[in-house]
Amino acid sequence: DRGKHIQRNRALAYLSRVYSWGFDETKFDELEEEGIEVRNPCVNLKKAAEDSRERALDDVEIRNLLKNLPDSGIRDDIADVYRLILLLAARPGEVCRIRFDQIKDAEIVTGRDANGQDITQQLKVLELPETKKGTTLVQPLCEQVLDIIERRRKASSSEYLFPAPADPKRHLREDALSKPLKDALPKLKTLPFRPHDLRGTAVTAMSNVVDDNGQKISQFLKARILNHKDSSVT
Repeated sequence: DRGKHIQRNRALAYLSRVYSWGFDETKFDELEEEGIEVRNPCVNLKKAAEDSRERALDDVEIRNLLKNLPDSGIRDDIADVYRLILLLAARPGEVCRIRFDQIKDAEIVTGRDANGQDITQQLKVLELPETKKGTTLVQPLCEQVLDIIERRRKASSSEYLFPAPADPKRHLREDALSKPLKDALPKLKTLPFRPHDLRGTAVTAMSNVVDDNGQKISQFLKARILNHKDSSVT
């Protein structure tokens, strides 16, 4: 099972760091004088093969997905989760947990004028404080996202954009996203993919964007959009 392999590798890495810290803080001179070798017991343990299945959808698949979602038989709220993952480059769990009170008005710096002064604009933004890094991401929202939010507002009496069907006081569970996607693949006319692959698709699309000056989106900006301190992690 891939999930168990990943969990095992992360636990092994953490345990190895603990042992390394302990060896740095402790002197083993007496043991070494007696010929007893002291070393990190995790060093020779092999990592499990993770065999990453992540992939990015190509342009044709993206068009097919967005075109065919309305008639795919996928529930409207779950279809909107897929759309937001793609539009926000967010993790599926983050989208499932979005609350209406996280959508706010904010003054955002959108550029600089000829004198080097900041150009600001009042925009709707989404605050995502519950991210894997424990930091808050403030993300300006485009019209497509705002349309989805308004649609969810009309359909939901919960604090969440995507409440759980059985209990509106709770948000939709992330594990509710995979099966509808798998069942609808023939109608969506795409190759098999997972909800998280939509985030990877957005990252790939960002890498292909070029502005009027021929400049690509910087690694720093991509890292900020993805709420990563390390821009090499997706």
